Amino acid sequence: MRCLLPLLIVLLAIAGCGDDASRDNGRGVDNAPSRNTPDRDDPDPNDSTRPGPVERPGGLYPDPSPPKYVELGWSEWGDRKVAMVYEKDHIEKLPEDTSAVSFHMVLWYDFGREARVGDAELKRLKRLPQLHYLAVGVEIGDEGFEAISELPALEHLVLMSFYVVNAERFQMLQKLATLKTLELHLHESALDEEALKAFRKARPDVSIKR
Repeated sequence: MRCLLPLLIVLLAIAGCGDDASRDNGRGVDNAPSRNTPDRDDPDPNDSTRPGPVERPGGLYPDPSPPKYVELGWSEWGDRKVAMVYEKDHIEKLPEDTSAVSFHMVLWYDFGREARVGDAELKRLKRLPQLHYLAVGVEIGDEGFEAISELPALEHLVLMSFYVVNAERFQMLQKLATLKTLELHLHESALDEEALKAFRKARPDVSIKR
């Protein structure tokens, strides 16, 4: 019996090691040996060389800044070559024989937008005696509508933004003796329907598109 006891202890120890190994295999990672993978440091949130937006603490991405400057561009619209105006100095860059202009907001990110041109720039359009087409996609006020009403050769006017077109502003547009087409791409809450009816009556020669 004294000879069998040490043998029994050895067998029990071997069986115990086998159970520990099977439990480690079931857990998979508790006592797994090192795989010699390099340590991964958290990315530096201020690293300007990282592609894409820089992630700030908390996992939030900052809103990007608006473009610093947008160049004057030109677009083909039917048989017209339209000047795409975004910046205040674009008006001075337009040739005097420019016949079509479109005022645009500077857009970035999701719904980010900025109007860098407005009433003051509309007033400066009087330097373009051959301006026949004008689209206004920025917010303007009474001064802007008054400036539009004084354009000597305007035939086609497109209004497409969030400004209100009320009776007073329709009366200003009635002064445009050369006007042939008026396009209204406005929210219904921004358009005075009664004033529009009065404009139709006063200017039956103007084709109105909505």
